[in-house]
Amino acid sequence: MKHFSGALLGVFLLTLIAGCGNNNPFKAAEKAADDGNWKMAMATAERAVKKHPQDVKGLLLLAVAADKCNRRDVALDAALRAVKINEKDFAAQYTLGRICVASETDRTEGLKHLIAAHELNPDAIEPIILICNTMQAMNHQQTASFLLKLQNFNDYKASAVHCNDLAIAYMKKGQTAAAKNIFMKAYKLDPNNPGVLLNMARFFETTKWRNLAGNYYNFFLLRAANAPEYRDEVAVVQKRLKRK
Repeated sequence: MKHFSGALLGVFLLTLIAGCGNNNPFKAAEKAADDGNWKMAMATAERAVKKHPQDVKGLLLLAVAADKCNRRDVALDAALRAVKINEKDFAAQYTLGRICVASETDRTEGLKHLIAAHELNPDAIEPIILICNTMQAMNHQQTASFLLKLQNFNDYKASAVHCNDLAIAYMKKGQTAAAKNIFMKAYKLDPNNPGVLLNMARFFETTKWRNLAGNYYNFFLLRAANAPEYRDEVAVVQKRLKRK
């Protein structure tokens, strides 16, 4: 699954501060954030929020700055206040959801807000990506449904990695026929991708197609031989094949 969290934070912040006038009470905080000075952005945003506690954009700026400064308590409080002021604000729901899902204990709550953000703006890819990443980590039953939504976006229409993730989601749901078809699509899109080959081999081994599993394990070993990120998986596969 493709992760955008760092890049999206910058894009989100730029959209948040776009079009600010000279009289904006959060202008100094916005300027500090734009310069990457998150400590200054947080400090000035906190002062401004005390004077303008109902300013949703100001609260979100404080939430983003506090999150960048690893002040999760401040970030959560500011984002939650923004949502309480305006539940129909896409940026507020997205920001609160993004902050929540960063913690394993708050994933369920975060999903609720990310889904709310998606419903407010179905054309925004950011919430869907975070929903998929979070659901995959939770082995959530709705993972496949949201992965399918990504096919509406050009980056995912012909993505082997996306097909791989979708096939795994179907496999976990016990829909082996659908999983097999999507794994084969992933392979056709990128037959040299070690991750795709490894997951296909695991799938075929789990579903008792042992000959196919062996073939794809061997394909994986060939493609992963010079990929250090797969060193541990290569060692495990080599041991497995030796035992057969």
